[in-house]
Amino acid sequence: MPERSKVNTLPEDVRRDLETKLVESGFTGYADLTAWLQGQGYEISKSSLHRYGSNFEERLRKMQLSTRMAHDLVNTYPDDEGKMNEAMMRLLQDRIFTLLLNLEAEADDIDPKAIASLTKAVSQLSRADVYFKTQMREIRSRIKEVAQETDKIARNAGLSKEQASMIRAQILGITGDG
Repeated sequence: MPERSKVNTLPEDVRRDLETKLVESGFTGYADLTAWLQGQGYEISKSSLHRYGSNFEERLRKMQLSTRMAHDLVNTYPDDEGKMNEAMMRLLQDRIFTLLLNLEAEADDIDPKAIASLTKAVSQLSRADVYFKTQMREIRSRIKEVAQETDKIARNAGLSKEQASMIRAQILGITGDG
């Protein structure tokens, strides 16, 4: 099993400063960054720093790509039914499951903080999923009630059964129950 990166052992504030410097430098100038870390009291080789920087740059690139794709998708296909949110939750569940499997495969090197973070993420995701589904059920139920009320009002106002049904169908079209 490969040795844990020394950069990952840096205090969080130092690592965040390093990541900021990596981005600002365009992921170049590793000799200067190594010297900066040495000035902070941390001995990390230039090659170790470069490996970390390459991985960090790749993660950042993937995150930017995902953000851009999600933005484009939302703008191209508006989400009235919460399908995007549901898909995102499924994607996160899959990602967390994969992380858990990877942690299990590396049982010798499991960081208890990582397990606690993943457990918290799963819990929050599950709560969000339940809340979202409850809200969607309530919204659909209310739309059906409004459609029924509108149908009665339309019929009482003298519209034909067919005209009232068309209005009701338009309202229910929002939920896909038309």
